[in-house]
Amino acid sequence: MEFTVNMGKDKANMFLRALWSQIRINLGEGGWNYSPYKNGSKNLIHFGWLSAKMLKEPLDISIKYKQKGSITTLSIDSSELQQNKAIRQKVEESVQNAMSFNTLLNKTRVSFLIKALELPIGSYSGSNFRINPTKNGSLNIIELSVFGFDKVDISSEAQAILNKVLDILSVETQSVFFYANSDEQGEECRIAEIETDNTLWYGTDRPIVSDHFTISRKAKLLIDNVISGENEGSNKYLKACRLFHSAHKYSMLRYKSESLDLSERFRRLALPNEEVAAVLYMSALEVASDTNTEKPKKCEACGNPVYSISSRVLAYVQRFEAHDRIVKDFYKDRSIYLHTGGFFSDQSYAGTTVPQLDPSSESGCRNQLSMRNLMAVSDVVSFCLRQQLQDSTNG
Repeated sequence: MEFTVNMGKDKANMFLRALWSQIRINLGEGGWNYSPYKNGSKNLIHFGWLSAKMLKEPLDISIKYKQKGSITTLSIDSSELQQNKAIRQKVEESVQNAMSFNTLLNKTRVSFLIKALELPIGSYSGSNFRINPTKNGSLNIIELSVFGFDKVDISSEAQAILNKVLDILSVETQSVFFYANSDEQGEECRIAEIETDNTLWYGTDRPIVSDHFTISRKAKLLIDNVISGENEGSNKYLKACRLFHSAHKYSMLRYKSESLDLSERFRRLALPNEEVAAVLYMSALEVASDTNTEKPKKCEACGNPVYSISSRVLAYVQRFEAHDRIVKDFYKDRSIYLHTGGFFSDQSYAGTTVPQLDPSSESGCRNQLSMRNLMAVSDVVSFCLRQQLQDSTNG
């Protein structure tokens, strides 16, 4: 069965979310054999095969498009669909209902219990969210107001939003946040809301009041916009936040593992990941600095665009008067690691230094432990990202 849909980029995913919800309502719960594949020459995307309680065989589902991210036609097929009129009518009803997805949306409050690696966030609220600490010092309760179509859809959407919120909080506090364990509990308590006044803090001078992290007004506005979907202009910034948060998890395992409740075996597993953290930190700067406001220069010989990503990153760091020398060093190390397999150290330190030569290293000596300070580059990246948010026009 083929349906003319004609959904643009701004509506296509909402239509699909509504469609899957309607199929669950009309055909029963089920699951996907999700095998996404794109045939660019035919402007076709194949999702896979959808099973449902009332179906004897799964539905083969694909779409065609004119522009990337849009939908012109929807194809839903199976031999059962061709033979069973009742099933066919339910599929048709599902598609027709999904075409008017705006009438199907419901706003639901979803709560999560999150855990702070160091200190919890204080009390904050916006139009679409609420954050409060608990009497269990390391936990926060976050409540999000999410638009969705059914329980499955709302749960998925809320989790995607929460991940972005945690990334924002990580940049704002230069710390790490994650989902609490299912057996952890905390009684919610509200404290006075305090917005960070000094957004120029750097390094260890973090925004802490009464053993709770504080965040800025711009961060609150961004969180609200992320939840409401009004964050299209912030997509690259949010990706940079995600890269920073991922990198900082490695840094915290490297430098704070002794104060964490981690087994010695897990600490040792964390040690070889310094190079990965450096890659993620530098990637965060690359993404954040990619504003597309200027066209790249063209090569005089061939006329093709010339991209100088490292120059762009350094200009971005210098714009906020951060320590660009640290970035230069890490950028070089990152390139050596990625392109030649040059590690920061050979991890051979066993309690006593054994000096030896290594012609491939910058110092000419063997590094038994990394001489690079991940927390120093973390300071720079988080500082630049915070200043970028403060310079933004939102709010």
